[in-house]
Amino acid sequence: MKGLLHKKDWSLELLFLTAFLSAIIGIVGAYWDIGWHFDFGRDTFWSPPHLFIYGSISLTSLFLVLNLVLAVKRGTAHKNKHLFHLLLFAAVATMFTYASAPIDDLWHRLYGIDVQIISLPHLMLLFGAILGTAATVSLLNYHIEHNRKKFLLEKLLLPFLMASILAASILVFAESEFLTLPANHPVQDRLPWVYPAYSIGFAAVVIFASKYVSNLKWGATLTVLFFLFLRTLPIVYNTWWGMDSVPIFPPYWLLFLTMAVLADLFSKKN
Repeated sequence: MKGLLHKKDWSLELLFLTAFLSAIIGIVGAYWDIGWHFDFGRDTFWSPPHLFIYGSISLTSLFLVLNLVLAVKRGTAHKNKHLFHLLLFAAVATMFTYASAPIDDLWHRLYGIDVQIISLPHLMLLFGAILGTAATVSLLNYHIEHNRKKFLLEKLLLPFLMASILAASILVFAESEFLTLPANHPVQDRLPWVYPAYSIGFAAVVIFASKYVSNLKWGATLTVLFFLFLRTLPIVYNTWWGMDSVPIFPPYWLLFLTMAVLADLFSKKN
């Protein structure tokens, strides 16, 4: 680890590495959860997919708390207000995701076990996760800019985390990515243009945002490639688990990749 971490900022860099792991675990858990509901229905809050989802949040939270404790101990609130505020922003976003858990349980007690992603607790969870990742991206960007020794791994983490934001955003309409969507599911009444319009629109936003977040020449393209990697994992995992409900490969991947390549080629930043 000595050659991979800056001695001064080792706790921040461990936070970035856990964010990488959390993104993988969280995306796999989310698609596993959707497939689980289709195949088995909703059983308890302590279902295996839920443990994946909240385990990914807990993993990042542990190192976020560590960084906050060290920041208070070092007087970062006075010495480096910008860094301290970013840590606080990430902490608030994490608290937002945790708050979704009891609300989700209450929601299903009040309104039954029919599961849709577009519900208050699910949107709280996704919104908190996206905000937390955005805060981590800001922390990572700040960290890279203020260290003389630059690690390629850290630079690659920026488009990876942006890819996780894209994957989490598309999760809002992820039921449409399952061929096993029940015929009587409320999502079947959704207008057919909603999923493609939202997916393509948000992909465009994230792709062009990643171009300005990352200093890498092919930052936007890397974002899409990392997104495709993240979206392949739940396909492999659900298949390995033996589930009937396995998400399809992102249907608009070629369009996403084309937009990213064009953004990289014609961006003025390069």
